[in-house]
Amino acid sequence: MKSIWLIIVYLSCNLFNAFGQEAAKKKVQAGIVFGTSVNFQQMNTKRFEQDGVGGDFTIGVDMNYGLSDAFAFSTGLEFDFSKFSYNIVEGQNAWYYYNDSEILGRSDDVSGSDLFLLKHRQHNTIYLTIPTMIQFRTSYIGYFRYFGKFGLKNSFCLSNKMNDEGFINPILIDPSTLAQNTNMHSPSDLLFYKGFIGLSLGAEWNFIGSTVLSGEVGYYYGFTPIHYTFDNDNLSLQDASGFFSNSANQNQLNFKLAVLF
Repeated sequence: MKSIWLIIVYLSCNLFNAFGQEAAKKKVQAGIVFGTSVNFQQMNTKRFEQDGVGGDFTIGVDMNYGLSDAFAFSTGLEFDFSKFSYNIVEGQNAWYYYNDSEILGRSDDVSGSDLFLLKHRQHNTIYLTIPTMIQFRTSYIGYFRYFGKFGLKNSFCLSNKMNDEGFINPILIDPSTLAQNTNMHSPSDLLFYKGFIGLSLGAEWNFIGSTVLSGEVGYYYGFTPIHYTFDNDNLSLQDASGFFSNSANQNQLNFKLAVLF
């Protein structure tokens, strides 16, 4: 009986090593990735304040290109569906003019439009993200290999819709009645490019053939502003001193799960 168990253990170890060796020989790994992020807005203005943390849901494809046994270039195409919110700081004011769902900028004709006194804003965005990272990885230990990644996440804004809460034409109506402006569009609000630099740690489980299940957790620092802060004709928010823009950077705690072939 003891001999049978020794044979089973011996065959299992060889099978584990065979799977790990098959996956380790692959120069290119590619597959489907899912993820989620917790977003922290770092405010650079006294007019707005973060309303809790935001969140992302990510889906896309990732790829690792082996440079050597210990290094790989990690990239992909990911779609991030993101939400984050702000409140107007107590004692501050911000308003804009709008027609239907279009928020008007400084260069637009506001005759016949409505005025909205803003108190709360939620952004609903879609970003296309292209990570460009170097992966440092161990050799396979049985079914498992461990890795770290360092590099950039490059995100490009594809869509931005805003749900606003405040007062419509506040001078003409009861100022205690809150109104909702949903699915509002302002082409000048978010910067097209959002850049992060970050580090992640994770592991691969080679569960069959050369197919692996990969999981990782990372932290990313946003080194670009997420809002337009330029003095241009498209600025839409204003107060008694004139037109202005919200100003913030975004940091992320990121979790990802991928199946790579």
